[in-house]
Amino acid sequence: MDNDLPLILSGPILRRVEPTLVSVWLALSKPCTVELTLWEGRIKDDSTLENFKVDGPVIASSTTETLRIGINLHLVVATLELQLPVQPLLPGRLYSYNVTMLVPPDAGGPIQDLKSLGLLADTKTLPNGKPHLPLGYEIGFLPSFSLPPAKLEDLQIAHGSCRKINHPTDDALAWIDGFIKKSFNEPNKRLHQLLLTGDQIYADDVAQPVLWQLVIRGQHLLGLQEGVVEFLPLFKSTITTENIVTNSNKPESTSVKSDDVS
Repeated sequence: MDNDLPLILSGPILRRVEPTLVSVWLALSKPCTVELTLWEGRIKDDSTLENFKVDGPVIASSTTETLRIGINLHLVVATLELQLPVQPLLPGRLYSYNVTMLVPPDAGGPIQDLKSLGLLADTKTLPNGKPHLPLGYEIGFLPSFSLPPAKLEDLQIAHGSCRKINHPTDDALAWIDGFIKKSFNEPNKRLHQLLLTGDQIYADDVAQPVLWQLVIRGQHLLGLQEGVVEFLPLFKSTITTENIVTNSNKPESTSVKSDDVS
């Protein structure tokens, strides 16, 4: 079943951007050395090579190792810090990034990136024909971002709380995706920050089909299987209540003792 898992389980998620720092979060099914590479502008690959190749100058790149959380779950926050002579990133401009994952030979290898994994293509991956849209919103383009604009009135922020899969209304996250698509080429009009201050499964009221999938996936990814305690150990306890008001309105003190309760 391990071979059925995609290399990227979740992400890439642009975690944080500053003039001198870019962080991208991923959850992976294998240990990797992750390289984060940054370009200025919207970057497209027209080559026929499997991996992403660009002739334009790279702003900077860095590598980060994954951290193992479970038997098939590895997390990474790939972080790129810009240092002189590299100039800081500027508002009002677009920047593109790619993540390259070097999988060790004993974990299945080889090198993979967003293009080789098919994430820059527009493909039909589901039986109902729903498209798997490219991460860059156009075929062949890398995902991009822009820094918060210089003028506060140009700042675009979206906020979402818990995401309830079985709610009767439309999915707001899909709506946000459509909003980004309308203006991804305009650095001062596209979304600059997305704040998700709740969980994505509505943990206090999880839809039953989702719950079973979470249990199955959790066991497979983490390698753990949690059970329910079938019985409590033997113990002795004394419960004392004071100032109990009886029907005669006279306070009483009672003591209840239980031995070897199971």
